[in-house]
Amino acid sequence: MNISDSLRDAVATLLRDGSAQYVMPRYQNLSDQDIDTKTSETDFVTIADREMEIFLSEKLPELMPQSWVLGEEAVSVDPSLRQQVAKGLVWCVDPIDGTRNFVQQKGEFCSMISLVDNDMPVASWIYLPIDDVCYFTASGAGCWENAQDYWKQLSPHNTLRQHPNLVGTGTILGLDGEVREAVRRSLQSLPGRRSVGCAGVEAVRLITCAHDFLYHTRITPWDHAPVALFTSEAGMYIRSTPSEATYHVSQTEPLLVAPTSEMWHQIGTHIWSGQDS
Repeated sequence: MNISDSLRDAVATLLRDGSAQYVMPRYQNLSDQDIDTKTSETDFVTIADREMEIFLSEKLPELMPQSWVLGEEAVSVDPSLRQQVAKGLVWCVDPIDGTRNFVQQKGEFCSMISLVDNDMPVASWIYLPIDDVCYFTASGAGCWENAQDYWKQLSPHNTLRQHPNLVGTGTILGLDGEVREAVRRSLQSLPGRRSVGCAGVEAVRLITCAHDFLYHTRITPWDHAPVALFTSEAGMYIRSTPSEATYHVSQTEPLLVAPTSEMWHQIGTHIWSGQDS
């Protein structure tokens, strides 16, 4: 699917406008009544998440006929909506990614949109409102950065670091019991592991070469469609683990991103065996 410059710019403008209206006025300005929880006491949702998602859900279908919106907060209310993600042309929306950071007045949060065509991401946008920088990618188009209304193409990911000293992020959300603890120990033994708490910020750090790997165990369309497309377009190796299947939006298997296939296998072996490869 060809993504026109006008569509690229229109979505970026929606992210900027929505953030200016609904997100940044609430940053460091939330009352207790503005914050709620979903699946756990640390799984936050705020009035800003809800208002931003409503805004985007109204505006995005106007940009492309026959498209519809799958938003994180809508799915939290009606989980059955997620089962429709592989059908047709879908805008996957994460109104505030890193809501826990947002609530705790930390700067690692963003807003993300992905356009999905029959279960595959074809375009993605990540907007960092504190920096006022938007990132864009589309299938076959590489990765782009927009600051001050100027689009600049980013170079493919290139790192001089090697396993086990690669820098990146890893989570154990969704894992249980002994597997959870074994993976936790393996990740903690990686000296370059960082804690970010925002998939979109992690994706930006990967495509700008600040990070080298990402391992996520709880996979969602709104978080991982952009992660997958951005890192793939940056020339990185992204596959489900341990199957090494190609990513598609409806999948739920853990996801591992690394600079190369060789490093992907080294990190994967380390995570699952608890031993350096």
